[in-house]
Amino acid sequence: MSPNHRQDAGPDLGSPVALRFPPMALFGALALIGCAVVYLVLYANAATLDVAYADYLLPPFITAVDACMSGQDCMGALLAPTSNGYRWTVPALLLTLNAAVFGLTTRFELALGIVGLILASLTLYLWLSTTWLRSARPVVPVVLWIPCLFFLFNLNQWENIVLGIGGYHLLGLAALILCLWVLDRSLRASQVTTKQAFMLFLSLVVSSLFLLQYFVVLAVAAAGLTFVALVAGYRNASGLLLTILAGSVVGFLLTFVPAASFGQSTAAALPSLEDFASVARFFLNMLAAAMLQWEGKRVMVNSGYVLGLPAMMALAVSIWLFLSCRMYRTSWLPLALCVYGLLVSIVVSFSRFRYGVEYGFASRYTSQTVLGFLGCYLVLVKALEIPAQERGAIGIVTVFCIAAATMQAATHVVQWEIAPHRQAYYREVVRIAATFEQASDAELVRFQIPVHATRQALPILRRHRLAFFR
Repeated sequence: MSPNHRQDAGPDLGSPVALRFPPMALFGALALIGCAVVYLVLYANAATLDVAYADYLLPPFITAVDACMSGQDCMGALLAPTSNGYRWTVPALLLTLNAAVFGLTTRFELALGIVGLILASLTLYLWLSTTWLRSARPVVPVVLWIPCLFFLFNLNQWENIVLGIGGYHLLGLAALILCLWVLDRSLRASQVTTKQAFMLFLSLVVSSLFLLQYFVVLAVAAAGLTFVALVAGYRNASGLLLTILAGSVVGFLLTFVPAASFGQSTAAALPSLEDFASVARFFLNMLAAAMLQWEGKRVMVNSGYVLGLPAMMALAVSIWLFLSCRMYRTSWLPLALCVYGLLVSIVVSFSRFRYGVEYGFASRYTSQTVLGFLGCYLVLVKALEIPAQERGAIGIVTVFCIAAATMQAATHVVQWEIAPHRQAYYREVVRIAATFEQASDAELVRFQIPVHATRQALPILRRHRLAFFR
């Protein structure tokens, strides 16, 4: 492959031609996003109440709210590091804004998550129509983009829809996909300008504020992708690698805090050889949860082996298919999503396996791991329009995408059946909060945080007339 890739570069998205979207196609895309938003709002209305619990009541969130509303070193509280090794500055700031303006309503968090999903899905549509399928008729990108909506607005991630700070994680998806698109454009440019390098640097830095611990994965994925591009002959990649390293360093400085600066943090011990079986099971469980997510799934999937192994194989085949067909000539974004999804599963497995392998099924991780499946689907879309000989690989990815979509549809059915029971749980939390001083420890456990933290947080809410007490 020639090192000079001017013929492979996508259209300049700053040009008038690239921004000329057919009005009907764009209207159709926006209408579909609107339908997805309405669906998610209906589910949240059926499954939740406006009840503050879980992460809302934990430091640094509740302590930041208290400090800012009491006028006591608000900035210090927002910047305070926690024992997990990074700052939650932006989510703590958003929660404080929520408390000051809206009296701490969980609907604000839901709105944040919806905004994140809207931006992420719209970004994918713009990329699909201007880059991945730029030569297709306008209706084709809209139709082939619909499964992307299905993967993004899925109920597998129900915890990020109903739990505190979950909306912030969904907002991070938009920052991630935008950052990857900027990286993709930079890799495919015939010559990287100072403006493009700065945009890549800025997108990485901003992403760190929204991705937090997942920023490590983004930085590694971006560097790895750039190295692959360098091996493939892209001369710009070496300069971009330096930009990525610079952006990553600044992002780490903004988000992560050295353990020595706050003493209580201890470095997690690396897994021993005996632990690798647990790490592997945790990893497979994470992949399985992104396909099938409900409380009864453990009986069906036997700790993730039945679904996790095929998912891992499909991701590997998709990556091979992408590289063998040189799809990077059109865009690097699908490969970035596949790699990111795999790396998230690996990193979380190594850092969280001590919580028990069943913790890999936690739906909060699904928002990140499902991006790998989205990458598989996008690879399949391109593979179907290329007269390739790899029919077996295309068949494997096709079967996987259909299976993943089918099981996610089954998850939607079950989550709607569970919705009334979740709402009943919220009613019980409201009842306990009304007389929390007389509540027993067994009752306060329903707030899903340590009992002593609940006893410290609820008086803060009452003092400032927030949440239950507004």
